[in-house]
Amino acid sequence: MSQHDLTNEEWNAIRHFLPTAKKKTRGRPWADHRLVINGILWILHTGSPWRDLPSEFGKWKTVYNRFRRWVHAGLWNHIFQRLVNRCDQLGKIDRKVWCIDGSVIRAHRCASGQLPQSEENDELAALGRSRGGYSTKLHVMVDRNGILLSVIATGGQRNESTEFDNLMGHLPLSLRQHNKRPEAIAGDKGYSSSSIRQSIA
Repeated sequence: MSQHDLTNEEWNAIRHFLPTAKKKTRGRPWADHRLVINGILWILHTGSPWRDLPSEFGKWKTVYNRFRRWVHAGLWNHIFQRLVNRCDQLGKIDRKVWCIDGSVIRAHRCASGQLPQSEENDELAALGRSRGGYSTKLHVMVDRNGILLSVIATGGQRNESTEFDNLMGHLPLSLRQHNKRPEAIAGDKGYSSSSIRQSIA
């Protein structure tokens, strides 16, 4: 068992969103979803290549293929949105202050995988060249308790201020009602611009 494995509480929170296995008369049965997700979490926490996945999680190719299939199907985003809305229903989201920031993650030149190097493919893979080198930038919004509300990935050269509206646009929560809006949004000087103040207003 890995220290990164899902707890029973975490597993029960997401298992109902996962696709159910179709009954097959032939072929191998699906690998267990929980085991596969634990393998994905191990990769994400350690940063190891997929081929180095320990055998306790099953075949690395199976884990990788399911991860990619769910990425393309939008399943991870769906789970995230449902969990954020569930937190909101339970009154766990603090609306006093929401914090925003961007963080650069260095990437190896081969990070784009099998995509040929080009501006278009770098955009697709959220990779770019900044002063720190080849990198990805994560733009994140959290509430005062650190609950993740919105996240987008861009190339490392993207400025935080230019992605503010995009970050707000990916927020799963509705801001139409006045009592659903945050009292304040806090960010560093990278977000200090008249356009962002106008957008907030």
